[in-house]
Amino acid sequence: MNGFNWSLLILLPLALSACAHGGAKSSTREIVGDGYELTLRTEAESVPGTFFLGLVNGQTLTQLPITSHLLALGSDGRIEFQRSFVDEIDHRVPVNFRALSRGGYAYLHGLLQGLYLESPFHLLDAKFRDWYPQTFPNRDRELDGHEFVEVGDGNFYFVFARKRLGELALEAEIQRWDSKGRITFVWSARDRKKISSAEVSKVGADILAINSLHLLESGNLLVGFRELNEIAEIEVPSGKILWILNKGTWKFVDDPFGGFAFQHCVRRLPNGNIILFDNGDGKRPARAVEYRLDAPNRTATMVWEHRFTHVVPEGWIGGSVQRLSNGNTLIGWGGPIDRTNQMKPRPLFTEVGSSGNVVRELSSKAPLVSYEVSFKESKP
Repeated sequence: MNGFNWSLLILLPLALSACAHGGAKSSTREIVGDGYELTLRTEAESVPGTFFLGLVNGQTLTQLPITSHLLALGSDGRIEFQRSFVDEIDHRVPVNFRALSRGGYAYLHGLLQGLYLESPFHLLDAKFRDWYPQTFPNRDRELDGHEFVEVGDGNFYFVFARKRLGELALEAEIQRWDSKGRITFVWSARDRKKISSAEVSKVGADILAINSLHLLESGNLLVGFRELNEIAEIEVPSGKILWILNKGTWKFVDDPFGGFAFQHCVRRLPNGNIILFDNGDGKRPARAVEYRLDAPNRTATMVWEHRFTHVVPEGWIGGSVQRLSNGNTLIGWGGPIDRTNQMKPRPLFTEVGSSGNVVRELSSKAPLVSYEVSFKESKP
């Protein structure tokens, strides 16, 4: 053993451990905002960028005044932008805060009472300053705050919930607006999908409400109907429904829950699969779940899932899912309705690897919720 360096035996396990974890060390950063405190836990390296949230206290959703916040949070834990709102008249909160592909940012200021209706659309420039174009439906009292889609060249899809006189159910309507304020496409759920009065009585007036909208490469739309537990592909510009995914007409394979319930944020991945936030029915955990679809044979095969740690029998508000460029998945947990605030800390989002390992997680000791969490990756 002449000249042997025994310290190598001590250093070798540490080096192997560092290699196994990509050389990254876990870290925790405390974030103090304007009226809220958060904790960002990082367990492994990931793509840098910015997280976008719209925060509100889940225990005070039905109380006035109601305080809410816009937050742009760097992946290093630094606050890049924040804005607080105090509403003493309406239950209005910011939702769907996102970065736009052409630069700048946008969000909807949704009214909690009544399906997020009366939801003005707000644009911010690259420095988060308000920009007030007059070409978008800011004053339409039936503009729904659940979803909008950026098309490009200043075009957007918006969702509306029309109330027809003398009828019980709201009518979901999709409109495409161009940069000059012209409506170039309209699709009405009532005209394409017949609903009986018995179904309306059983489910409620929002039976046809749309809470998820996604633009496909073909130009078609992937649409989620929360109350019906359905997802549909709509052909543009014909408006024809190409297929409707639900438990009644499709077979779910390798899914222990036999399908999804009250889903949000349905997206198609580059590999052709769809990924969504499955809110669950209050008897099982909410989750992010990915399916491989075989539309001709009406088969949906589950290929991946990641579940929330608790079952929340009182229900769930919102939720989002986003597949990142490195294959990780960002899950925005929305709002577990935990009125007694038993979940401490409460996760706002979790980024997980393909094996389910936690990469990054943002949590709060207070019962904060964010309807959606989105992420914009930094350019290399």
